[in-house]
Amino acid sequence: MPALDALTGCRTRAALDSLLPEALLHAAGTGTECSLFLLDLDYFKSVNDAYGHARGDEILSGVSERIRALLREQDLLFRYGGDELVVVLPGTARGEAGVIARRIVDGVGATPFPGQPPLTLTISLGVSTYPGEATDAAGLLAVADRRNYLAKHRGRAQAATDDAADAPGDTGESRLLERDAALTHAATFLSRVLNGSSGTLRVTGVPGVGHTRFLTEIAKLARLRGMSVLTDVPAFSAAPGGTLLLLDLADGAALQDAAALVSNATPGAPVALVRATTDPGADIELKPWSAAAVRTFLRTALRGEPSPQLVDWLDSRSGGLPALVTRELNRLVEQSALERTTGDGWTLTGAVQAGAERRSGTTGDHSDSTLAASLCRLPPHAPDFTGRDVELAVLVDAARTAGQGTAPTVASISGPPGVGKTSMAVHLAHVLAEDFPDGQWYLDLLGTDEHPMQPADALGRLLAALGVPAERIPPSVTERTALFRSLTRERRQVLILDNVSTESQVRPLLPASPTFLVFVTSRRGLAGLEGARRLALDTFTTPNAVDLLARITGRERVDAEPDAAAEVARLCGNLPLALRIAGNRLASRPTWSIDHLAKQLGNDQRRLAVLKAGDLQLTAIFSVSYRQLTAPAQVAFRRLGLIPGPDFDPVPAGLLLDEDPFDAEDLIGELVDAGLVEVAPAPGRYRFNDLLRLFAREVLTVAEGPEAVRGHEERLQTWLLAVAAQAAVHISPGDEDGPGPEAPHPLEPRWDSPATAIAWLDAEWGNWLGALRLSAHRPAAVLRLAWSMHWYSDVRWYQSEWREVFALGVDAARTLGDRGAECVLIDYLAWTYSVHQRIAEAEPLLVEALALAREVGNRTEEGWALLYLGNCALRSDRPDQARDWYEQAVALFTDIDFVTGLSIALSHLGEAHSAAGHLAEALDLQERSAGVAERGDHPVGLGLTASRSGRLLALLDRPEESADSFARALTAFDRAGAFFEAASLLEELAAVQLTLGRTDAAIASLETAARKFAETHDLSRQAATLQTLSRLRG
Repeated sequence: MPALDALTGCRTRAALDSLLPEALLHAAGTGTECSLFLLDLDYFKSVNDAYGHARGDEILSGVSERIRALLREQDLLFRYGGDELVVVLPGTARGEAGVIARRIVDGVGATPFPGQPPLTLTISLGVSTYPGEATDAAGLLAVADRRNYLAKHRGRAQAATDDAADAPGDTGESRLLERDAALTHAATFLSRVLNGSSGTLRVTGVPGVGHTRFLTEIAKLARLRGMSVLTDVPAFSAAPGGTLLLLDLADGAALQDAAALVSNATPGAPVALVRATTDPGADIELKPWSAAAVRTFLRTALRGEPSPQLVDWLDSRSGGLPALVTRELNRLVEQSALERTTGDGWTLTGAVQAGAERRSGTTGDHSDSTLAASLCRLPPHAPDFTGRDVELAVLVDAARTAGQGTAPTVASISGPPGVGKTSMAVHLAHVLAEDFPDGQWYLDLLGTDEHPMQPADALGRLLAALGVPAERIPPSVTERTALFRSLTRERRQVLILDNVSTESQVRPLLPASPTFLVFVTSRRGLAGLEGARRLALDTFTTPNAVDLLARITGRERVDAEPDAAAEVARLCGNLPLALRIAGNRLASRPTWSIDHLAKQLGNDQRRLAVLKAGDLQLTAIFSVSYRQLTAPAQVAFRRLGLIPGPDFDPVPAGLLLDEDPFDAEDLIGELVDAGLVEVAPAPGRYRFNDLLRLFAREVLTVAEGPEAVRGHEERLQTWLLAVAAQAAVHISPGDEDGPGPEAPHPLEPRWDSPATAIAWLDAEWGNWLGALRLSAHRPAAVLRLAWSMHWYSDVRWYQSEWREVFALGVDAARTLGDRGAECVLIDYLAWTYSVHQRIAEAEPLLVEALALAREVGNRTEEGWALLYLGNCALRSDRPDQARDWYEQAVALFTDIDFVTGLSIALSHLGEAHSAAGHLAEALDLQERSAGVAERGDHPVGLGLTASRSGRLLALLDRPEESADSFARALTAFDRAGAFFEAASLLEELAAVQLTLGRTDAAIASLETAARKFAETHDLSRQAATLQTLSRLRG
């Protein structure tokens, strides 16, 4: 009785060592053949990782049973080790062995293996045959082992009966070269998900590096683990636990929705998102192939050894991107550019190599046509290209339309100097090369030079590149355009027209063929270029910026100093060119720390001087655009650099320029066209890149002198402080002591409601706050602004800067010796701590404010201090003490007939009763508060009182009245511009509407809440609301 493996029932490896040589001796003696299979289970480690070794043992035993059932009586099955099995087939020729092998592969994978969960597994199998392929046992096993690996290389779930590889362009598994570590990471992630942890796996790498192929492999891994795999976000929203969503370079909206679904997954029903991106900071980075991987790919694809020249050719023209390697190889094969070497290898033909030498200048051939073609040659692909997912998707989508219309596809890429317009166009031309086989040309039109290239000269170069002899190129632009369009009519080609100055410069250069793809880059928007798809490039996100630094300087350096790298990116304004200069400085100074460079860049007066590396100098590039402006636009550019906030509208610009805002906006438009100022996301607003702002200030100092600069700053900052205070006063209920309105200031906006004043303060937040920070020498203006902000801070309480605003107000009051104002501002400062639950810091300040208010006789502020002390007690779970403070505040505000304070104090007292479980008393207090509030003009107070009443009514099982109260609160919040409070309340209203069976109304409320959370940048609340909406919609 032969020895059997206890788990699988197969013969053991020891039995194979004795029985295989005997089978070969028998075949030799009888003159017959003997075949052998070596097979293993695909992704078997994943089964063990996800379900444990006991489940893995069940699967291995089940596979063995299926194979035994498919074998003939004379065939022998052995367990070779782990999940590897060997089959010996006596008397079996190669052809018959192949038929049996395929039957076994199909049979094993035909149906799921029983168990929890049912799993479908496949096998990869290698076949070898005695005596034609090996003459002893070791040789036969070695051949089968090599073919087993080849079966995996071809994509698994198959049998390999020979050593032939795939044809070029259909290499299957070869796209996964150098991806072992990444696949292991992905398998670990899937194991965590199946163990109950929902999450997102981000796979990064430049386009063409193999995102799609890698995601396909992850999908296989997931299905082997019993997971459902989806590629559609709406379907994913209703998916059960154990579901994987794959997104391949999806757009921002889909990613946001999918991420929200993952983050809000039901506990115990884990789901997972795997997304491809070019963003840095991802979990897995797919890097371009090394030259060794390119060589391995060529060996498989060509079924022979590639020459070093061929490897170098593909490596240099692809940047190691698998898609481009495959594309270039297919092109060489189609053009018969490869020939055999001795030893059945492959190399480039002599003609191709000679042409390459001529183009690189290594021979003496410098004909006019060769020179002209070289002027249109595409620059090399940048190996450190990163980011731009959304922009790439837009331009790739544009490229897909080529050939569908009657005109060429033209994509206009605009943006400020140094933002990466040329890099983007060149990168896409390389990536899209396979789709445009007639060539990829590049022509710099020198639009930023003093003497841009004229259309006639540009057409002359293009015609020469098409092979037109110089003597046959016509003289006029019209004739050259006609000839160019005629010669390119049937071509499918990419043309990059770089650094375009105006529409008139580029129009004659556009081909007529609809199969042409033209990328036009310019610092100007080229709004008059008919039919163009437009893309305005912005600076990088911080992760993209840090990733570019890492690609230039080395990943290890950035990983060792991540905070310093982020600071360098910030100080470079996330501008790609500035980042490249900074990276080059670090790369050429290996002893420097990144922190050292960050400290150098931190000096605003020296930053632009530091950003110089070799022949790259940022100020020189900025100066080109500045010099091309008209004289009034130059003045506008340099003075607008004084605006302290991140963006601005034409009104402060008009103040700085002594112009009407409408005329100022015309000058801003010229700056936008020149790429020196950007259009901000908010309508009617504009912004500077930080480095361009520094450049503008440097130019201003040189052109107008330091004294004039100080005068401009003083005028702007004084105006911002005064007008912001006016807007804040407009929001105040008007029944308490404090700053009153002043006479209108020049160019002051007109506010017809508190909501419009709030909207102005929101828009100008960075500007008035920036002016406040620069105005310590103007304590009276600082005090007036800080004092005025009380009611505005009430509707924007979540902004973190209020502590700074009111602390500056306290300092200003003390500078002026104004004790009455000091107690007011201390109260406000204490409030900023209490609303963020920092009670231990708030209470001592309130005790100080209370004492000071009593000292100076400010009874209104005494009442506010009492009310805020009540808030601190309530928030620290001291309801009895809170009621005492609130009752004192109610009595005081009643005594001085302060309507606004009394309404708020009654409402807070109601909250204290509610916390103690006295719901009826609490509701009575809220109704009293509402009655008092009706006498005043404080919409936020009305909204808070009505919302609290609504909650109490819901708790008292009075849903109809609760919904009505919430509706009144929403009206008040909308009137006051209190978006956050309104969004939160809409969620509560939706819950009451569901209780009343009004599902459609609840969905509408939640949709509005999601929009309002987006407006307040509370993305986590928005995501939670979207998840609730998804469940309601089914």
